[in-house]
Amino acid sequence: MKDSYIHANDFSKFILIDDDELTNILNKKIIKSVLPNMAIEIFLDVDDALDWLKTNDKSGDLLIFLDLNFPGRSGWDFLEDYQNFPVLSKIIMLSSSIVQTDKIKALSYKNVVQYLSKPLSFNFLESILLSK
Repeated sequence: MKDSYIHANDFSKFILIDDDELTNILNKKIIKSVLPNMAIEIFLDVDDALDWLKTNDKSGDLLIFLDLNFPGRSGWDFLEDYQNFPVLSKIIMLSSSIVQTDKIKALSYKNVVQYLSKPLSFNFLESILLSK
């Protein structure tokens, strides 16, 4: 992890960006089981997520879980566009890609704080509750 910690209480909402609906349902259930009061927005498309973030990410207090592989525009496209926004929230890459160069490239973006392999885990979420 690049930052010394991330803590769930630092975020007003979690954003899930993944084209796999089942993955989004599973991740939302995992998040809600550990953080029942956390607000969650789900996007199946990077452009829909970017449009929403342009309007709604005013304070950088969102935690974005981003997949890399999408049909059409990818997580890489999202990262390239999002880095030009005036306010940046933290991003956790949540991908099925285990390619080391993907991890290195993702972590080179200043607001990407972690690269995790799918699926999201209870252990990771619990660790961000206990990290401060």
